[in-house]
Amino acid sequence: MAGVGMDTKIYPSEKYDRVRFSSDQGGAGPSAMNLKERKIQQDRFYEVQSALTLEEARYSEMRKKIPGLGRIPKDRINTQSQDSEFQKRKQEHVVFVKQNFRQIECSKFVPDPKKLGVKKIRDLKCHCGEILTEHAGLSSAQPMNNVQRDIVEAYLIPEKLRSHINRETLFKAPPENLASLLHSVPWSKEDAFRENICTTFGKISFVNNDNSKPAKYVRLSHNDSVDRCLELMEKHWKIMEPKRPSLCISVIGGAKSFKLDNKMRETFNTGLIKAAKTTNAWLITTGSNVGVMKAVGNAVSEGQSFLWDDDRITHTLRLIGIGPWGYVKDRKYLESDGDGCFPVHFKTSNIIQHGKPVPLNPNHTHFVFVDDGYRNNYKGASEFRASFEQKVSKPTEAGGLGIPVVLVILEGGTDAISDAMVSLNHHIPVVVCSGTGRAADILAYAYSHTRSKHHDSKTPRNRKGELKPKHEDKLIEKIFDAYGERWKEKEIEENIRLHLTNVKKCMEHRDLINIFPMNKHEDLDIAILTALLNSKAGETSDEIRQNQLKLALTWDRADIAQEEIFREDVLWPTGSLDDVLMEAIMEERVEFVALILTQNVVMKEFLTTQKLQDLYDKSLSRMDSHHLKKLMRRTINSEEFSYDNLARLMESLMDKYDHDFDESSIVDTGPGKKFSPVLTNAQQHFKFPFKQLMIWSILMLRQKMAMFAWQMGSEPVTSAVAASRIYGSMAEHIHRNESALKEKVLAYKDEFEHLARSVLDECHIKHQEKAMMLAERKSPSWSSMTSLQIAASAGNRAYLSSVSCKNSIDTSWNRGIQSSPSKVLVTVFLPFLLFTPFLEVNAMGEKKAKTFQKILTFYTAPITKFTHHSILYIFYMTLFTVLFIV
Repeated sequence: MAGVGMDTKIYPSEKYDRVRFSSDQGGAGPSAMNLKERKIQQDRFYEVQSALTLEEARYSEMRKKIPGLGRIPKDRINTQSQDSEFQKRKQEHVVFVKQNFRQIECSKFVPDPKKLGVKKIRDLKCHCGEILTEHAGLSSAQPMNNVQRDIVEAYLIPEKLRSHINRETLFKAPPENLASLLHSVPWSKEDAFRENICTTFGKISFVNNDNSKPAKYVRLSHNDSVDRCLELMEKHWKIMEPKRPSLCISVIGGAKSFKLDNKMRETFNTGLIKAAKTTNAWLITTGSNVGVMKAVGNAVSEGQSFLWDDDRITHTLRLIGIGPWGYVKDRKYLESDGDGCFPVHFKTSNIIQHGKPVPLNPNHTHFVFVDDGYRNNYKGASEFRASFEQKVSKPTEAGGLGIPVVLVILEGGTDAISDAMVSLNHHIPVVVCSGTGRAADILAYAYSHTRSKHHDSKTPRNRKGELKPKHEDKLIEKIFDAYGERWKEKEIEENIRLHLTNVKKCMEHRDLINIFPMNKHEDLDIAILTALLNSKAGETSDEIRQNQLKLALTWDRADIAQEEIFREDVLWPTGSLDDVLMEAIMEERVEFVALILTQNVVMKEFLTTQKLQDLYDKSLSRMDSHHLKKLMRRTINSEEFSYDNLARLMESLMDKYDHDFDESSIVDTGPGKKFSPVLTNAQQHFKFPFKQLMIWSILMLRQKMAMFAWQMGSEPVTSAVAASRIYGSMAEHIHRNESALKEKVLAYKDEFEHLARSVLDECHIKHQEKAMMLAERKSPSWSSMTSLQIAASAGNRAYLSSVSCKNSIDTSWNRGIQSSPSKVLVTVFLPFLLFTPFLEVNAMGEKKAKTFQKILTFYTAPITKFTHHSILYIFYMTLFTVLFIV
């Protein structure tokens, strides 16, 4: 998430401390300069220095310690234009905001007849909700003389009121006849409100929260386009970078009367942050430092971290505040002279005063202030926020972002019920946190006592919730207990009827509501996922099922996917699961890979040469592939993937390697000429796809996926030994300074080595001869190498020390001789014993070993050769010793 210029700035400070440069600090200048030229030179150095990238800043710190170099290279100063890249982006930002957004100010001060109970005229509030001195023109921080003030007052105050309300009477009591005067002075928002070009935008640096990055903000009219707002966030705030969100969580609820006990707070914080981090979600509140908004901000503060994205630092959690401009405390300090504030230093607080604007929460990363012209009014942004969420949730084909949205309700006033009704009408699922009080408990009670009116509906979406009559009175009582104290007696009946109707309308979309009991300490993130899946339960389109599956994949909940998505009545078209399977492999979601393979997906058909190449290309572009890039650079002097480079790399790791392309796709171009279209035929398959998947997993250090591929593939013993061999070779190429990485690789090597031995020992228990044959077998999938050969080259002592391997080595050593070594020694000195039954030789498939076969077997056996060599060596050493002494 990078705003204007954030890719050239160093966190946490926005700019370097301003320093003075002499002529030896980055480019020599003339020794004699007048003061103006020196000022220009100094500003030039400051501009260049403040636009340094992280890498350039690192070299700048090194350069300043070397006499004569200076902090900035001369060519950087001489070649860079005055309009730096930062300034260009800033200017584009300013132009975009001014062209697309407006702010509303009241241009006519007429006191509200309902709010005349004040002691001084200065405290009178206009119909817009603001006092006179805070109206546009008078609230400016710039000093004004009396003439200027009189001109502004003449513009703001109607002529009939000007003699009673002016700068000289501000501290006097309101006249007694003011109420009657106001009857003759009309006020309407159409006449009073004026739209102006937006000048309130930029970045907020919270001075009492040093651990946060500056938050981006903009003020816009409630009539401005949501599309333009999203364009600002995407192009200028870079909110989609480095990774697009998979979910948008909108949280509403109580404000000044909201409280959570410690256990509920822990449940909420843990579940919300887990859901947000798992899906890279946007979190949306009103942005104020009170109630639910503050609770969400505190949760984000606990889970917030920063991520390197190229040359900038971004937030891992994006908390967006979409709230009313007129209800922001000290909002006038966010206004600018027209070109925005980059940044404005803003001080927030925890002090909440009843009936007055509230401060901003410093843990939010973005603010969208919605201006409807009214001040000190909390309800100015709900419609824009609802439109924003609807736009986000719309499919991309319909002009939206295609990001699922879920609404979470904690406690809440009557506006929470209204917001829930609007969201449900637009098919946005709602998670109600029961046990938190007021609106949440009212909706939870209605949900638990609602029945479906139309049982014969074919789809859940058509079912209308109907409250059971005996529970309606109890619901009315709950509504009165929650909100009745603040209502006037004559308004009680009307308000109860209104909110009861809204609750019933919410229950018409009962299938979109999910109740989460906060006091049961369950997982809130699972409740959010379940709500998203249930919201599309009645849909049958492939796209919706794909989105559901991707959400379950993001949460790594294969159990929910199996129950809710992979139902027996759902048929998946051929190839429809390929993208999800590829993502599951990339993210090492082993359970999902296994689940998808049970849906008639064949790995041999899925894993083509193009898909494997995509797998390597995507892997090499990730942050966790540095070890593989270093390995490729050290072994084959290249970091680019190709099948030739893969073959060279694997040969350096285990001596022999074959791609095992399926021969059925080899093209015959003429007599004696055949070629395999490795690069041209993207649909070519592999004979042993799980071998290729295991090799990729090993190279990427994805041990879980490597184990899965080993289990699913053929030749478990040889494959395990080969995996151990690859890991061992990789460890040899790891630098000694990377001890943690080396230990990790060696641990993976030992795991596969012990797996190979365990399987072979199990085979030995069942059948000794076949276990020995298994160890000696040439593997068609591993370049016709035996497990013994691979283990010997890898130095796998644990595997070689197994009983089957020792028996195999003994058999190879004797090569058909079944007698003891002592009999072999005697036969060496007395060869005629070969014609007697003294020495036993294996018939090797014959009914009886013939004499000639017996002689050949004896003299070609390694044990016989060793015996002859040992005897001759002893004879030579004896003779040499005797001759040397004599």
